[in-house]
Amino acid sequence: MINRIINNEAISIAPRVNIYIATVEDVPRLLPLAYEFNAESGRNFAIDEASWCGFWTEMIARDLGCAFYAAEYREAEPVGLIMAMTMPSHIDQELEVTETLWFLSKQYRRARTGMELLSALERFAEIASAKRVNVTHLADSTGERVRRVFVRRGYKAVECGYYKEVVV
Repeated sequence: MINRIINNEAISIAPRVNIYIATVEDVPRLLPLAYEFNAESGRNFAIDEASWCGFWTEMIARDLGCAFYAAEYREAEPVGLIMAMTMPSHIDQELEVTETLWFLSKQYRRARTGMELLSALERFAEIASAKRVNVTHLADSTGERVRRVFVRRGYKAVECGYYKEVVV
């Protein structure tokens, strides 16, 4: 928890949260964070609530995906989220956990919550006997800070991603 001293009084600027692994029942409560991530990423994809929830419900139920969220308590509104797909590598067929969405509400970005979410994903990869964890960061003003975090944690940069809309 990050604290600041104001007039000799300690106040919390980010309330303490816990990290929970998402069950299929949790998926609809994670959707608001996906909307926020989508807007901040600059992609502004059209997210269909039923499709998104259906996809992640199936991925979690079939152990093809996982999600961890940060909240004050299990049923509270999530304030942070990391989601990943679990699949064999297309190169060497070793099992990989590939992060697909990592987002924190602004109030929690300077707390340890983001690192706790990443640690939960890394621990999940160990338990799943994955050979690798793949992560990404947005190409925005936070990208360099997140890149340094990844390097400190032992990640190696191997690709730089781009996307292009295709008109059908």
